[in-house]
Amino acid sequence: MNRWSNLPELRFDNTRGKAHQEISLTYDPSGTLAYQVNPSHFSRVTHLSLYFPSNFGDETTRIYYIGLRGEYLGEVKSKVVITTYEARPQLKDHKVDDFLTGNREIQ
Repeated sequence: MNRWSNLPELRFDNTRGKAHQEISLTYDPSGTLAYQVNPSHFSRVTHLSLYFPSNFGDETTRIYYIGLRGEYLGEVKSKVVITTYEARPQLKDHKVDDFLTGNREIQ
């Protein structure tokens, strides 16, 4: 099982990259095993992604329960975004590097 924390933009197509933590699961039909997480990657978690790349030989992966333990530290406020919205953006209002404008010649 691969775990990522605080990456809300994570999608199936980019789960092949390095996970914050990889855990080899043991077949546990009674559901009594607990797995420790790396505290450096799993403190102040606001978004948790779990990926199960394989199972124990069945065609379909079935997950009946995932228990999470930890301390609730209160709501985490969203980060402030400072931005400017323009009703009619004008190129002349913004400095643009000549390299980006397409004014270059090949000799």
